[in-house]
This record gives sequence, C-alpha cells and structure tokens, in this order.
Amino acid sequence: MDRPVLQVSLFVFCLAIFPLLINPVISLNANEVYSYTKLVWIYCLLLPISIWIFHKNIPQFNQFPFLYIWLITIFLSFLVVGDIKSMINGAPDRYQGLPIYISYSAILVAAFTLAKSDFRSFSNRIGIALSWTCVPLCLYSIAQYYDLLGVIGLDTTSGIMPTVAGSTLGNKGYLAGLLSLLLPICLHFSDKKRGLLLSVLLCGAGMTVTSTRGAMLAALVGIFTLIIQKRRLLIIPFFVVVVGLLLPVLPFGSKNARVYSDGLSNSSGRSVLWWSAIYGIQQKPVFGWGPGHLIDIMAQRRDVEILQEMNIKTQGKVVERLPFEQGGALQWRFTSNGKSERVFQNINAVHNEYLEYALNFGIPTAISFVLLFLLGILRSWKKSPWAASALLAYMVYLLTWPESLRLAPIAWAILGIAYAVSSEHVVSSRIQISERS
Repeated sequence: MDRPVLQVSLFVFCLAIFPLLINPVISLNANEVYSYTKLVWIYCLLLPISIWIFHKNIPQFNQFPFLYIWLITIFLSFLVVGDIKSMINGAPDRYQGLPIYISYSAILVAAFTLAKSDFRSFSNRIGIALSWTCVPLCLYSIAQYYDLLGVIGLDTTSGIMPTVAGSTLGNKGYLAGLLSLLLPICLHFSDKKRGLLLSVLLCGAGMTVTSTRGAMLAALVGIFTLIIQKRRLLIIPFFVVVVGLLLPVLPFGSKNARVYSDGLSNSSGRSVLWWSAIYGIQQKPVFGWGPGHLIDIMAQRRDVEILQEMNIKTQGKVVERLPFEQGGALQWRFTSNGKSERVFQNINAVHNEYLEYALNFGIPTAISFVLLFLLGILRSWKKSPWAASALLAYMVYLLTWPESLRLAPIAWAILGIAYAVSSEHVVSSRIQISERS
C-alpha cells in the first residue's frame, strides 16, 4: 500500500471510529468513561497522523487566514490572562485548551490536504464511512431509550453527567449535535448508495429519542439546505428520515419507552447563561476571561436578575445567597412559612459557542471562528452541497450547545474538505488550460 492510500485509510478509519470510543469502567468521574479515551485517540492517533499528512505542505496564511487569526487570538488571550492550567486543560471537565484547538486545526489541514489531492475519492470515502458510523451510535442510543441497555456511568458524581440515549457520547445533547451534522451527509450519500438508507432511518430515530430541540432545528436546517442546493427533493431518503423520526413515537413503539426531560432544552434554562456571558464580555471584550469563569462572572450579578432569568419565583420568600467560592456553584436559600429549600446553579458552559469564545478569548476570536466556518460553507456551497449543509447544521447547533471534543473533530475534518473544494476546482481548471495549450 503506497503512502497516500495509507494516509487516507488511517485518517478515515480514525475519524469514523472516534465517536464510538468508550472506556467501560466503574468510576465516579463520567469523563473517565466518555472523554479520556477520545482525548487519547486525538493526541496519540489523529494529531500525529494529521501532522504526518501535511508536514511537507504547511498551509500559508492566505489559504486559511481566519484559522491563523483564530489560533493567534486564543494564544494571545492565554498570555494576557496568564492562567497556564486553563491554557493546557481549558475549563474543568471540558479539556478545551490550546492543545485541543491545535489538534482541531491539524485535523482540518489534514482533511484539506487529502481532499485537495483527490477530492471525489476522498470525500466519498469519508462521507460513506461517517454515514455507517451512525448505525452503531443510534442503535445504542435507541436501546438505552427503550431500557434495553443501560447507561455506563449514570451514577457518577463528577464530570459531564451522562444521560439516557446519549450512546457512546454520553450526553444526549452531544449525540444529537453529531447526528444533526451527519444527517445531511447520510442523505446525500444514500441517494447513490441505497444501503445507507439504514443510516438515514436510524439517524432520524436517534434525533427523536435524544429529544434535543436545538439539535433538531439544526438537523432540519441541514436537510432543507441540502434540498435547496440539489434543487430536487431526495424522495426516498427524505421519506426514510421522516419514518425514522416518527418510529420511536408510534403507538407500538412508545409503550415501554421512557420519557426524559432536559432542563436545558428550553430557552429559559439558557437565558441566565447567555446574559451572564454578555455581562462578562462587556467587561473584557478583547482578550476575555479565559476558560471556566462563567459562574464567577454570574456571581457578580444581582440575585434578582439571576433568579428571574432562571424562572424562579421569589415572591413571598426570603432569599439568601450562600457563601460563594471561586469555581464552585452558586447557591441560594429560600425560606417561606418556616420551610427552607436550596437552589443551585453550577453550569459553567455558556451553551452558545459563539458567546463562549467571546467570553473566554475575546470578541476577535469569536468573529474569526464564525468567519472560518462561514467561508468554508460558501466555498463548498455549489461544488459539495453535503459539506456545506453539514457545516451549516453544525453552526446552528452551536447556537444552543457548546462545542465538545467528543464530536468536534468530525466537524473540523468536514470543514477541511469544504476548503479543498475551491482548491480542487482551481487545480483541475489549470490542468484543463495546460492541456488545451
């Protein structure tokens, strides 16, 4: 096997298998189950393979201006804030530090390099591989939903808490985000490869059992964007995904199913996070606060504002904020008719990635991140509709959820393919011109 073929095979395999990785151990920390294995996979396989792919052709600034600006502004923010620990590890339990951002960039450039050399072959291989990845992901999620399989780490006390229907990504919001990204890809490739209709069916069912409205909206945006770009209705794949969406809620299917609520599935649950982020951005708009300071910023605000945004009624109650330690949870004691209760706020992620970047690293970083993805969508809009649709769905998803290392590498690889579309077109045009002359 020659080197380019080996590089493509390794890269596609590592990327397709990545979401399925899990460490089935008994632990009090959920991240040991769902995040640590994926971190090791990124640093020990995806990152070295990516560097091996592009090390002789490191892209110039004019090829990825917003990627370079994004990385530089993040690095400058870490220097200004001066927190070495957060620079390496990011916010607690999330591991979104400088090393992971460099890894995302390397994955992007590697996908760009491979796609540029043979766009059609590479994009087909990675698209089909990712479509098949949906099958085990969704089967596990559906089995959890119907209580046929359990959730590893459901009783953990630290880390990002797993949820039912979260599959190997742990949290159902993360799985829903990945499915919203992959659904347009499954639809596109199933139009030519009918065996992938199974992926479309299960992907639709997976979206329903995760019951995450932000991700559902993102998936719909991706689907309709794909239809608009193709200028025709994908009748069979579209019918199959509708059946998949309805399958878990049919009368015969819902008898034994469990229904789970998501405290952050509505806008009221997020409003306190968003307004607190905006409050912090106004104070440090250029370089931000560094990762993991949302609750610290929230603690600076008035109780009446926070509780109102949390939709907590305080009328007729005596409200007392309990002592706050930096990095801990905000707590209040409510007293009424001689009875008292406590309310906690311990969510330390903004659940809007654009506000998250602006809060952590400054507005310039957030703008460069948005422009990086928008330019990828524009470049691939006509030549690779599946990539543009998937990236647009991902951008919509990030309006209500944070970017997680459990699914982000796949999005960044697709972004690299999107950037390669225009380059591949330019190269082929030059070849045609030289042949004519």
